[in-house]
Amino acid sequence: MAGPRSKLFSYLLALTLFAGSLQGQNVAEMGDGELNDIVVKLISENKFLEARPYLQEMKKRAGDEPDANAAEAIAFFLASSHLEEYQSSKNEESLKTAIKAFEDYVAKYPSGPRKIIALLNLGDAYSDLKQHAKAINTYKLIYD
Repeated sequence: MAGPRSKLFSYLLALTLFAGSLQGQNVAEMGDGELNDIVVKLISENKFLEARPYLQEMKKRAGDEPDANAAEAIAFFLASSHLEEYQSSKNEESLKTAIKAFEDYVAKYPSGPRKIIALLNLGDAYSDLKQHAKAINTYKLIYD
């Protein structure tokens, strides 16, 4: 029988759309179900930056031995949150953080279900930094 954390992360991956209230609650005080519901709602709306504190809390709660599927999803969406931050602020440090996070994602999850999107985002990020050779090499990985 699956434990509460396993169920929590299964819901994340399924992107269930039922969401709790975002108003005035401390992320650390939320129950697993409520935390999951908020993350799922924000991710389904492509609000990765807004989801970041909730994703970080999920990662923290998972500890040293997270569910592999959940860890993969959390890593991808955290990387996406940094890219979204760059897109809204044009802060180059946010872009560099996104690059590092996507590089880590691809290295850790070479067969991950979001690998192609991660590589595409990584190539675009390199291009934004005018690192065109890295961008081209990253795009080539999509077809390998």
